[in-house]
Amino acid sequence: MLPRDYTPEAANRRIADLEAQISRLEETNNLLLDHFRRWRYNAYANIVRIDLLPWDKPLPEINRSGRREIVKSKLR
Repeated sequence: MLPRDYTPEAANRRIADLEAQISRLEETNNLLLDHFRRWRYNAYANIVRIDLLPWDKPLPEINRSGRREIVKSKLR
C-alpha cells in the first residue's frame, strides 16, 4: 500500500508504524520458536520418533450441521 501523503511527517509515521510491526512480528516469532523448542524437547524426552508420526494424516471432518452422526456399525 503506497502512502498518499508524501510529507516528511507522514514518512516518519510510516517508518514508526513499520518498526512497531517488525517488533511485534519478531516477538511473535520468538514465542513460536519457544513453543517449538518445548515440543521438540518433550518429544525427545518421551521418546517420540519423528519418522513414526503421521505428518500427512488429514484433519478430521467437522460436523457443522449440529446433528450427531450415527455410526453404521453400531446399528447392526
